[in-house]
Amino acid sequence: MPKKTKKQKIEAQRHRLQKKQEVIRPTSVQTEPKESTPLPAVQKKHPETKPVFLQEEQNTAYFRNDLLKSLMITMIIVCVQVALYVAQISGAIDITNLITF
Repeated sequence: MPKKTKKQKIEAQRHRLQKKQEVIRPTSVQTEPKESTPLPAVQKKHPETKPVFLQEEQNTAYFRNDLLKSLMITMIIVCVQVALYVAQISGAIDITNLITF
């Protein structure tokens, strides 16, 4: 059986409230039912969480740290490649002797 939608749950709650009101009132004193009955405030129990803005700041901090590390590693690798290229061009090292297959 499919799950109830939020709209169906609200309608069911209104229906239950109307039934309770009819049962509580004597049948001779009943008045016309109101067209729309306000729903009582439902308090949801949420686990204790940090405010959203703090979570976003932490996520941003993690992202920045990871990005900084990635950029530093990339820059080191590029510098090593440039240094090897310049050394090969100037004749200081011969890369073909270092790498053999």
